[in-house]
Amino acid sequence: KQNSSVLIGIVYFIIFVISAFSARNANWFKELFHNNKSAINYSFILGLILIFLSGLLYVLKLQILSVVFLILIYSLQNFRRPINVDMITESIPPKIMASGLSLESQLKTFVIAILSPIMGWLVDKFDIGFGLIWIAVILLFISPFAWVRKKNM
Repeated sequence: KQNSSVLIGIVYFIIFVISAFSARNANWFKELFHNNKSAINYSFILGLILIFLSGLLYVLKLQILSVVFLILIYSLQNFRRPINVDMITESIPPKIMASGLSLESQLKTFVIAILSPIMGWLVDKFDIGFGLIWIAVILLFISPFAWVRKKNM
């Protein structure tokens, strides 16, 4: 039991170090895509690919690699967050900035609240791997609605 606690602590430490590195290097990530809009859109698709691959690796009984891909997804989210905030601050007047950031957070929570029961049903019906694969496919089909379209970002 104590060995498990130590292992979990080490894994979380590694995840948080990766998160800090990702957030700190978000500008480098944005520069790869030349602007916020492209960085957000392409990283969304990259995230879907990573989710799909994580599920596929799990189905293929390569659970360790599947977990590595989940950590990469977590890292990608930490690259995206500062870019999202930057895009919002460029798009919203300063007087309503807090409301805009709050709305973005609430929208993300709403999407998670919708997708969580779907993911739970898929995992119950099939398994974790197929659940991840199907969530990636579902998100791919609804991604045109999440695509950032505003010009000059």
